Amino acid sequence: MRILLGLTLIALASGCDDACTEIAVASVSLQVESGDGARPLPDAEVSFTLDGGPARDAEHLGEGEFILAYEEAGTFEVDIGADGHERVERSYAVVLAEGGCHVEPIDEVVVLAVEE
Repeated sequence: MRILLGLTLIALASGCDDACTEIAVASVSLQVESGDGARPLPDAEVSFTLDGGPARDAEHLGEGEFILAYEEAGTFEVDIGADGHERVERSYAVVLAEGGCHVEPIDEVVVLAVEE
């Protein structure tokens, strides 16, 4: 119920019609893998800021899958790491899709090099 209410409020604030509230689109989805054979890193840690705001932890879905946010546009500065692997930073620019109801999602695989 809270998710539906939240999506409705987002839709109203952005001027979307009712059809726009059917789903919540992930702004950035990441699959974090190890450079030693591209296996998922379930112990990876992903944090980010959006447009210079406060640091936030990504939602961990398990097996190295992360969602940074839903229906949020802007510049995501992302820090990604896992034990025994080099940390990396990425930047993603998420924009609203045509019509302004949802974001244009970014879906990426991030491979972390093994520390020497």
